[in-house]
Amino acid sequence: MKIGLLLFVVGWIFQFIGHAFEGKKPTFLSNPAYLIVGPIYFFKKALKKQ
Repeated sequence: MKIGLLLFVVGWIFQFIGHAFEGKKPTFLSNPAYLIVGPIYFFKKALKKQ
């Protein structure tokens, strides 16, 4: 579980780095609903495995 959370956070960091290289802002900054979808999906998957 801890390694999954760590990888999730690292993935988000890489997404921000990628957006900086592209010069585009992340979609969730224009629609906050997109910010919630990723963590909900992750936690549903994590809880199913227990």
